[in-house]
Amino acid sequence: MALFVNSSLASGISEIVIVAMTNLNRDCPDKWRSDWLASLIPAQDNDNWELKLTAEDGTSRRRIFSDDQQGSGPVCANLIELRDEWDNES
Repeated sequence: MALFVNSSLASGISEIVIVAMTNLNRDCPDKWRSDWLASLIPAQDNDNWELKLTAEDGTSRRRIFSDDQQGSGPVCANLIELRDEWDNES
């Protein structure tokens, strides 16, 4: 069970951000007790990024990042917040 990160350097997402997202498996293992998929993609029509976190059952949540939010810190913090939304609904 783990967080899988679906993003590539070809997308224009920095390697630092991709590695930081992947490292959340090690840094927060209790968050990823089932399979999760995080997709981070740049928008086609502007400079925004879209983060989508999908749970094992197929439900998902999204966040949009403007140009000034596109660092590993904001992305990882929002990824954890998205994950925590599932726990808060229980």
